[in-house]
Amino acid sequence: MALLKRREALEAAAYIYECRIRGKRDKYIQEQLGLDADQYAEACKFLLEHRSEQLREMPREHVYVEYVIDQKKNIKDLDSLIRNLDANSQYNALIGAIRLRSDIQNKILDRAQEFGLVKKEAEKRELIGGIALFDLGADDLRKKIVSHTKGLAEVMRDYGEKDFLRLPAPELHYGESAFETTGEAVDSADEDDEAELEKPSGRRAAKEAAKAAIMSAMKKVKTR
Repeated sequence: MALLKRREALEAAAYIYECRIRGKRDKYIQEQLGLDADQYAEACKFLLEHRSEQLREMPREHVYVEYVIDQKKNIKDLDSLIRNLDANSQYNALIGAIRLRSDIQNKILDRAQEFGLVKKEAEKRELIGGIALFDLGADDLRKKIVSHTKGLAEVMRDYGEKDFLRLPAPELHYGESAFETTGEAVDSADEDDEAELEKPSGRRAAKEAAKAAIMSAMKKVKTR
């Protein structure tokens, strides 16, 4: 077995590359080159090493241009296929070919964005403070910011850096009535309980109990 000279390996590698692009099988390529198995394997290895070295040395813009050229060839082949399918009324295959062409075109744009050659806009899904910003105009966004800033200012004014344990207990709201009016007879024990709450001492006791519960909850939050 005679090893290939560099020039022979380079020519064989170029031929192998072109044949593989056209979809030719290795057995066919080897026969066309007249190489034995070892020489063909050597030529294939040279092709990969030489091509990899070229890509490493090329600017990414040049790599992308070559990628686009190859994809344009595919699109051209698909254009011809689409015309034939349309002429023969093979509509299912026609739809598949059109979708494939569209996918290739989309990939060309995606690769350009990945290489940084085309500016990619950020996906508009950002949430700030529970507000979806992507569907807000400038005026609506300004109103949201003012509203939230005002609410924050009120919280800071009322609480600020104060110790939670030293804050006054908030006023308790019982609502219009603790019971719905149904027109039915009410048990006398329930009436006695409600009357007890109406007394000053009863209201005071309930308020003290609620205050104690709030203070206990605040202590638990603070110790976490």
